[in-house]
Amino acid sequence: MFEIFPWNPHLETGIALVDEQHRKLVQLLNRLAQQHVQGASQAQIHAILGELADYARYHFETEEGIWQSLLAGDAALVEHMQSHQRFFAHVSELQHSNKPFQAVLDDLFAYLTQWLAYHILDNDKRMALVLRGVHDGLSREAAHQQADAQMLGATAVLIQTVLAMYQTVSAQALELMHEKLARKRAEATLRSSQERWQFLLDKPLGEQAIAGSPLENTLRTIIDTMPAGLVAADATTRRIVFANAWFCKLLGYSQSELLGMNPMDIHPPEAWPLVEADFSRMMAGEQKMALAIPVRRKDGSIFLANVERVPVALDGQTSVLATFTDITERYRFETALKASESHLHTLVDTIPDLIWLKDVDGVYLSCNPAFERFYGAPEADIVGKTDHDFVPQALADDFRAHDRAVMAAAHPLANEEWITYPDNQQRALLETTKVPMRDTDGRLLGVLGIGHDITGRVKAAQALEAERLRLQSAIDAAQAGTWEWDITANLIRFSERTAVMLGYPDLELRQGPYGLYFSWIHPEDQPRQQQAMARHLSGELPSFEQELRLRHKDGHWVWVRTLGRVMQRDTQGKPLLVAGISIDISEQKTHREQIDYVTLHDALTGLPNRKLFVAELARAMTELAAPQYLAVAYIDLDSFAAINLAHGLEVGNQLILEVSRKLAAAMQPMQMLAHIGGDEFAVILTHLAHPDDYLAPVSQLLKVVAQPLRLLALELELSVTASMGVALFGSQDQVDAEQLLRQADQAMYLAKQAGKNRCHRFDPVNDEVTRERLTRIDEVRQAVEHNEMVLYYQPKVRLATGEVIGFEALIRWQHPQRGLLPPREFIGLLEQHPMAITLGDWVINTALAQLAQWQTLGLETSISVNIDAMQLLDPDFADRLQVQLGQQPSVAPGQLELEILETGALGNMAHVSALIAQLQGVGLECSLDDFGTGYSSLTFLKQLAAHTLKIDQSFVRGMLDDAEHATIVNSVLGLARNFDRRALAEGVETEAHGRALIEFGCELGQGYAIARPMPAAEVPNWLAQWRAPPSWVEAQAVGPRGISVLLAEVEHRAWFKQVQAFANGQSLQLPANDSQTCRFGHWLSKPSTRQRLEHEIGFDHLEALHQALHERTGELLDDLGAHHADDVAKDLTALAALSQNMLAELRRLRSVQSDSEGVNSAFADL
Repeated sequence: MFEIFPWNPHLETGIALVDEQHRKLVQLLNRLAQQHVQGASQAQIHAILGELADYARYHFETEEGIWQSLLAGDAALVEHMQSHQRFFAHVSELQHSNKPFQAVLDDLFAYLTQWLAYHILDNDKRMALVLRGVHDGLSREAAHQQADAQMLGATAVLIQTVLAMYQTVSAQALELMHEKLARKRAEATLRSSQERWQFLLDKPLGEQAIAGSPLENTLRTIIDTMPAGLVAADATTRRIVFANAWFCKLLGYSQSELLGMNPMDIHPPEAWPLVEADFSRMMAGEQKMALAIPVRRKDGSIFLANVERVPVALDGQTSVLATFTDITERYRFETALKASESHLHTLVDTIPDLIWLKDVDGVYLSCNPAFERFYGAPEADIVGKTDHDFVPQALADDFRAHDRAVMAAAHPLANEEWITYPDNQQRALLETTKVPMRDTDGRLLGVLGIGHDITGRVKAAQALEAERLRLQSAIDAAQAGTWEWDITANLIRFSERTAVMLGYPDLELRQGPYGLYFSWIHPEDQPRQQQAMARHLSGELPSFEQELRLRHKDGHWVWVRTLGRVMQRDTQGKPLLVAGISIDISEQKTHREQIDYVTLHDALTGLPNRKLFVAELARAMTELAAPQYLAVAYIDLDSFAAINLAHGLEVGNQLILEVSRKLAAAMQPMQMLAHIGGDEFAVILTHLAHPDDYLAPVSQLLKVVAQPLRLLALELELSVTASMGVALFGSQDQVDAEQLLRQADQAMYLAKQAGKNRCHRFDPVNDEVTRERLTRIDEVRQAVEHNEMVLYYQPKVRLATGEVIGFEALIRWQHPQRGLLPPREFIGLLEQHPMAITLGDWVINTALAQLAQWQTLGLETSISVNIDAMQLLDPDFADRLQVQLGQQPSVAPGQLELEILETGALGNMAHVSALIAQLQGVGLECSLDDFGTGYSSLTFLKQLAAHTLKIDQSFVRGMLDDAEHATIVNSVLGLARNFDRRALAEGVETEAHGRALIEFGCELGQGYAIARPMPAAEVPNWLAQWRAPPSWVEAQAVGPRGISVLLAEVEHRAWFKQVQAFANGQSLQLPANDSQTCRFGHWLSKPSTRQRLEHEIGFDHLEALHQALHERTGELLDDLGAHHADDVAKDLTALAALSQNMLAELRRLRSVQSDSEGVNSAFADL
């Protein structure tokens, strides 16, 4: 029995009922296929198909019941059940298709075999695996994952292989059975008509061929030799029943091979639908035009055939008779021709040129879109008309005259014509080429015209000519000469100006060998010129540009700036011609040398300046070879500022000149002297064989400076000494020229500090700390140079009113990596270093500039700056400050205040005292900063006549609950009043601090309660919104008699703070709990206190409150010892209430002690 779907044990799911029904479905499918191949009727096939569909419905209901027993509601099960419905829908669609019954059956068997295999092998087997997993205790999700894992890999491959196998096998089986049936039918048909058609076959039937009539033989000859394939096919079986010899030769098959083949066998798969559809139309009696269709030969090659076909009846059977003609080459030619025509059409349509064709009478035959735009009309409206229909008479006549000229000339003619586009009235110049058109016999057909818009080209040419004229004007204005070098001929040619520039106006033809020109170049410039020209010729440089000295005919050198570039190269890129210009820059060079001299030399002495000195020092350090050394001597005149102050700047300048002459006269070979600023000189000492070889020349220089100086022009004799610092450099040292000079500078300051008129050698080897410090100091120096330092401003106010009296400038470092750094990060590095002076000068300059800027905004105020000890002891400080003030004429001296630390004045009290007096004498303000922190504040207060005392913030911060700090604040305030100085409190951190200071009698303050330091840009906004707190406005100084009460309040708060800290475990110190010996009790029992307050109402109550406080404290201490936490909390609450009551009574008593100096204060509320 024929089986389209053989059963296999691999198809089983492991569920007996399901597998049994699957086998039944397979049997029904095989039975359906068997009936089909045996030629069963359409009714029989439908009956078996109906039975298969009914059983499939029964099977689906059965298996869905099994799956739902454990998987009801599962998404995969829902999809599985929907696939069942899709099965019936697809089968129904195939059954009701309009295709022939045979095609429907083929599609149906292909679908059923593939679906049944996939249904069993994949869907049902997967559901069975999931069901088994759930039955074994897995969750649905886990069961699905396990089933997916089992179905992956080899299982998936097996399923796909089996599906493909079943599809292929079933299709082949059906095909074989169809062929078998068709062959039987064909054989029967052939036997019934063999006598009639035997003459058409090559091979005789049986042993002897049957001879035909003369007509039949003639017909056979015609059919066999006609240059086209003739073939007939049964319309029902789709089998070829006849093919002539030409058709066999065309396809490469023998006649026996072709007979019985299906037309599908001689066409590629992509043509099958077309063949099938054509057969259907033939069967329906429709006549169609010739068909172009691909045909496949026996060897697999494909050709394109033109097929003419007609339905015919042969032996009572409907057949299709067709002729096949190979049109492959014709098709290729036609396709290429169409493509060429399409490309040509596209080219003509898209080209921006105007293209048109006229006949001999000037009538338009065709044109492209560009020409349509010219006439503003579509081609359909242009064709059949002449130029007179579109343009004025005169222009149309010109066009016609040109047409006649080209027809008469019999060759193309070109001319230029101005036109105007009608759409935008834009004028354009066309370069028109017209060609006479003739046919193959030479007869004139008309004129082809092409118009190319050359407006842009003409304008570009005009612009180029204008540019050439401008360039020539520029060359003439620059008095430049031109030249060109013909590399092939080795000739260089000059313009007249170039020849005159070099003194050769009569040079023959103004040209000569390139070698002659090269000989004119200065020997020092020749290598540089050769290298630059070679790099340009090779393409490495885009142009050639050099400044050279060329020898004039009379022998002097002419500085020339020459520029050029390659203008022509051969096909290999080899340069052929270089052209350029030359400009005489001798005057500019001389001027530049003068500028360079001024830039690199000191204007007063003519000596090299610092810039040139550093450059020469760097060169000398680079050229130094071991074991030699070099040294840098840094010379600073002692007490030069005093000479300037005593005799004036003119004497100072003459002194510098005389010292420079003497030092210059003392210079030895291999030494260099420079004036690097002010009263400072520097010397390079080279070729030192030993480190100490610097001693002799340095000693000699000190002696030279110390000799009396007679200033003849001023009839004055002066004596001056110098302090000198020396820094040594060996070839292995890792410092640069600037660092070496700074080392010598540092050593010079040490020499000054050691007593002046001496030399000090910088020693980096034995002082790593100094080296590290100097490195960091150098970072500070670079920060100043790179504008990384900024000033923040903290306001100073009159506490009681909020009036802003000025700002303190506080330096910050805006470090590029570390962010904004406070002064403590870098100021300490500068102690006793000259960089402190540099930074201090920067602060003063910046503060003065800020004052000037604020004044332009209408803000007139003052700024105070901190002055370092190095600045105070610098003899030039006062003079330099005067210069700085002079640079900001809009700023009054009184707007700048100098804050001096007590410790900063220790170095030279007399000098600092005189300095303060001098500065205040010219209107500057001075204040003593951090007053009270030094060892001899009273001495300082007496000797240093500063106008303001700044109370150190450490005392102010602790004054609320530290009696000693409060006493110090009160004492400084008393000193200020007694010495007629202003007092300003630093560190006003809270509103309470401000009110307390007011009550103690302090008028001025600064601190976070007022404002944090801020950038200058934020000051105007802060001023606009700043208001003093109401408690400060309401507060008043208590006067001398109220001070003791204020201090008593502080004493009590300090004691109560100790109690709280001990109770909370924050302190191990047991507070005093004796009402007589505590500090507040001591004050309360003092005779002076009792004398002033005892008679006042409430004093007894104050004593009772004080006693109650200590009693409750005793209870607190007992509860602490007993670890009664709840009672401790209650005790603290009660103590706080008693404390507030006692402070309130103190305030009341203070208020009744009214005198001219004090009023009520609510300080304790804060």
